Amino acid sequence: MFSRFLKTSIKTLFEDKKGFTLIELLVVLMVIGILTGFLIPNFLGRINEAKEARVKADLNSIATAAQMYRIDDQNNDWPSDLEKLEDYGIDSSARDPWGGNYEINVNSNNVLTIFNTTSGHQFTLTIDENGKKFLNQQDEE
Repeated sequence: MFSRFLKTSIKTLFEDKKGFTLIELLVVLMVIGILTGFLIPNFLGRINEAKEARVKADLNSIATAAQMYRIDDQNNDWPSDLEKLEDYGIDSSARDPWGGNYEINVNSNNVLTIFNTTSGHQFTLTIDENGKKFLNQQDEE
């Protein structure tokens, strides 16, 4: 007797429900939309942070290779371009995450400047004559 009652109760419980109502679907879509609105900007911000971290790492790698070049150079000169650093593990055709190039500049005071050429996300690493490093960032958004 109890099993018959249980069967009929379960049967009647699911007989009337054939799917979701329109309101239930709209509520679910609203929740998904709200979550997406919060998550996408956060995700895009993380991507930009990762790109910036990569540029900083690239600039530091180039700076380390340039310092090694200077130690090995008989005249104690900085390299004049990235091609001279290929023997030190630097790819002279490497690009930053935004598609810009990396370049080197040595001024008359023997200060080395390494920078990327992407406008809007420009980073500059400077090494003075004493070997001290300075990293600058200019964002234009």
